[in-house]
Amino acid sequence: MNNISFESLLDTIQKILTILAILIGAIWTYFNYFRGRTYRPRLENDVCGNVIQIDNSLLLNVKIKIKNVGLSKIDIKQKGSGLRIIALKKPSEVKKVVKYEGTRLKTVPIFQDHGWIEPNEPITDVHTFLLPNNDYFGLKFEVRIITKKISWVFSSIQEINTNNGGRNV
Repeated sequence: MNNISFESLLDTIQKILTILAILIGAIWTYFNYFRGRTYRPRLENDVCGNVIQIDNSLLLNVKIKIKNVGLSKIDIKQKGSGLRIIALKKPSEVKKVVKYEGTRLKTVPIFQDHGWIEPNEPITDVHTFLLPNNDYFGLKFEVRIITKKISWVFSSIQEINTNNGGRNV
């Protein structure tokens, strides 16, 4: 009878260890697959502008592109999301290095037709503005996209060159 009890005890221990191994494997899979980086919100982003001089005015066309490269849906919150246009003018005499802020011209909402972005989905938003010709040498575009937990901020600068036939490249 001792042999049967000992074998039964070993069989029970083996079953318990097998269940523990399956549970540990399931937990490892959960943290490495379901909770991995691919399921976190990730965006590829781009903002660019094109300036055309028409007589004494500047026509500005700004294109914002984002693509959801993660595997989860990203909800866009309109409150706080937007495009800010900042004029860069030639500063007066500079005697030391300082951070140049420029002059804010306009802030507008973006992606108003999009409440969310599906995985692997690219979306584009285009805005056109008429600007006064105030001797800007460039424009800075700052984009801010707000979601439930994350704020994405990206920017670019467009040089304004009116000496090439009126069109910037």
